[in-house]
Amino acid sequence: MRTTEKNKHSYVIFFALLFLAHNYVVTASLNPLRLSDVCYPYFLVDFSMGFCSKLLPGAIYNFLFDNTSRVAVFSYNTFIFIAFVLVVFVMLEKLILRVGYDDRKNFFCMSILFLTGISVFPMCVYKMGSLDSYWIYFTILSVVFLSDRRLYLLIIPSSLMVIMVNFGGIFVYIPFIILLTIYKSTVIQEKSEKYYLCVVAAITTVLSILLSGYFVIYEQGNLVYTFEEFTQILNNRGYDGVSRYYATGLYSEPYYDTVDYAGINGIESPIYRALYFVFQRFLLTLKMTAFEKGVLPFLVSSPTVVVVIYCFNKFIKCHGISGLKKFVLFCMSAMFFMSIAICIIFSSDVVRFIGHAYSLLIASFFYVVYYERENISGILTALIKKIPKAVVFLYYLMYVFLVFDPEG
Repeated sequence: MRTTEKNKHSYVIFFALLFLAHNYVVTASLNPLRLSDVCYPYFLVDFSMGFCSKLLPGAIYNFLFDNTSRVAVFSYNTFIFIAFVLVVFVMLEKLILRVGYDDRKNFFCMSILFLTGISVFPMCVYKMGSLDSYWIYFTILSVVFLSDRRLYLLIIPSSLMVIMVNFGGIFVYIPFIILLTIYKSTVIQEKSEKYYLCVVAAITTVLSILLSGYFVIYEQGNLVYTFEEFTQILNNRGYDGVSRYYATGLYSEPYYDTVDYAGINGIESPIYRALYFVFQRFLLTLKMTAFEKGVLPFLVSSPTVVVVIYCFNKFIKCHGISGLKKFVLFCMSAMFFMSIAICIIFSSDVVRFIGHAYSLLIASFFYVVYYERENISGILTALIKKIPKAVVFLYYLMYVFLVFDPEG
């Protein structure tokens, strides 16, 4: 598929049509497109309720609009999602056109894996308006800011927005942003820009950790309303019932019999209370997590994960690569396993975090290829040639027709 002036942006158009068809035929058939009862309350909150994470998407929406009906919120989220997905399509097209013509087919196919299956994108459609979507949006902004020296400083606030969405992003998306920032410092020539990127990475790391720690310790104390008052506000804005997410995520309401809520609420020190809450959360996750639900998604993603890690390892063994670059490439591979391992300690949504880790691994690979296509794109092409075409076809056929519930 050659892109000429006559068929300019043909890849973007194809990705858009594929994405539309896939999510209409596959995703929507399993979970009709709508705003779920879980996600709707995210857009009925704002910072008048307290300085806490988990409120940012609602604060943005309520700053822009007065209408909090379910239809209005769903329309807003659909528009935002399409806008950011189009940015991703443009990035993928730039990558494909940047690699050698003989390698384009393989990266075109990899792009399909990136947009379907266990990827976060179908899961965002499956749960339109999820907080995870906003992790992705602010991360995409960080990658855009990383493209131009004049925008580097904006990586810091966009990364902190990831924490504001939910401080769990410190284990998934923040490491991704930092690794990409450090990696870019290894491929540019100007020393001042290298130092600039390293400083941005260092500040992002420190502030993200501090902000996450602040929320863990002080978030509950920052709440302005009692849970009954909080629920009444949500009801007045259109939500029917009680949000279990906010009941357990912001307030220590006794929704789970196995959690020592009396012990949590009885501790006066915010630091000790936070530590005990984390411990109780860990115990609850161990009891609630259905690890068997993650087996199929992990197996489905494994062939692509193996291919990416193989390419990284072959690239690491090349001569002339700096120690820092080798370390970053190793961390990009390791982050797939570390993100899953750390996140399932505190969340029972195993499938969800496999999707995050998988998508970020492929995104890291694409980013490296974009800057060092001469050294790494050929590794992928050589490996794919060794795999029988029938095996690849069957894998794709199975992969694109699978959709996973991110709360599985």
